Amino acid sequence: MYTCIIIESDETVAQQLTQFLAKTTYFHPPIICLTGLEGLRQLFLQKIDVLFLDLDLPDISGIELIMALPQDQAVVVTSFRTDQAIDCYEVGVVDFLKKPYDFNRFLLSVGRAIKHNSLTKRKEPLKEVYFKIGRQIERFQLNDILYIEAYGIYSKIHTKKAVVAITKRISDVLPDLDSNYFIRIHKSFIINAMHLKRADQKHILINDTRIPIGTTYRSKVAEFINNLGSTF
Repeated sequence: MYTCIIIESDETVAQQLTQFLAKTTYFHPPIICLTGLEGLRQLFLQKIDVLFLDLDLPDISGIELIMALPQDQAVVVTSFRTDQAIDCYEVGVVDFLKKPYDFNRFLLSVGRAIKHNSLTKRKEPLKEVYFKIGRQIERFQLNDILYIEAYGIYSKIHTKKAVVAITKRISDVLPDLDSNYFIRIHKSFIINAMHLKRADQKHILINDTRIPIGTTYRSKVAEFINNLGSTF
């Protein structure tokens, strides 16, 4: 069974999470802290597998608390607001759970947290991918990739620093990527949701690039973004 801490300023919300955790039968009774500083103290005192963290704490912001964590546990951020979801993913949370909670959506967060712990215990390498460029192989860190663009029989990898053409069609690229963050939104584009700034039903903004959503991809993209914790 997994150990868990809930850092939540609203006691009613904390009790609801406690009831949901009990239903899964995967967790010991959680530690509940109503302030961020008390939560940090508990995290320094003992090993915790999963942290459910309210973003809007009375004494410290959720993002600041994540940056101060003393150990590598799975962090599920909870909030009524979704405007900070991408910021949270960029600091390594496993999920963003929007309030009020739905039990089925909560189970998805639990699954991601358990997967994170399983990968950590197996000491898997940092997420990266290798692509062929001409006759050479080059390594890419997945969190450096902004989006991928079709380029005939090739694909263009748009990273934070450069654009690189790889010897692979866009239809063959997606299986090499992390499906938790990468999704094909158009016949010519795959995006990395870790860099998503804004979305509507026709376009997605990745950094400063506006990318169209193909008509046949819209329902799948909407579901994907909802699973990230955003409304669409």
